Amino acid sequence: MRGPVEGLIVTVDLDAMQVIDVADHGVVALPPKPGNYDAERMTDPDNVPYFPAPRSDLKPIEITQPEGASFTVEGHGVQWQKWSVRVGFTPREGLVLHDLGYEGRPIIYRASLAEMFVPLRRPGADAPLQERVRPGRVRRRLARQPAHARL
Repeated sequence: MRGPVEGLIVTVDLDAMQVIDVADHGVVALPPKPGNYDAERMTDPDNVPYFPAPRSDLKPIEITQPEGASFTVEGHGVQWQKWSVRVGFTPREGLVLHDLGYEGRPIIYRASLAEMFVPLRRPGADAPLQERVRPGRVRRRLARQPAHARL
């Protein structure tokens, strides 16, 4: 699946199913060099970023729990020390946490992050459009209310 055509903004009346306006802001050139981040292709001098070799100063990491895990998972529920939470996923929001509590006290009824906002993008005519189409902001504001405020 491909994303939107860069530099082309189309306004559509969804009720009438008609194109209202097409704004063409010109051709957006492809990057002059590839930008690969896997170890095999980062050593290619034409790659951005270019690294002559993978890092050699990293030591191996090993995580062990010889006495077993300090958490338990039963269905969608997770218990860890004095914390408890139910974990879920939705196609639109991704990870959703339900009934987050500490020592049996409810803290958060429902917490989700419908989308991640990373303000690092190229400037351009269609950048403000990408900013405006954000249906998750209102839902996220409601979802982060503590459990006692929703009862």
